[in-house]
Amino acid sequence: MSKQIRDVIEPVIIRRNRLDLQNNPYYKNEVKDLSKVEPPIEWFFELTKEQSVFYDKYKAFEFEKYLKSGSGRAFAKKRLCSID
Repeated sequence: MSKQIRDVIEPVIIRRNRLDLQNNPYYKNEVKDLSKVEPPIEWFFELTKEQSVFYDKYKAFEFEKYLKSGSGRAFAKKRLCSID
């Protein structure tokens, strides 16, 4: 069923990615000269002590703010401890 739905809406979808265009016979000749894109390279950065402290404080602040929201209270009640 999802294939049937896709076949109906595919011609009117505006946002397309490179692979969709290359695999679509209608567009295949128009996009054959697109540059090839390399897979992304993952970079790792080591934080300084000051950056790490700031990040940990920010995470703690955001988590505390979340716990005070309705969904945060439900999460805390279910996962952390009983809140009365």
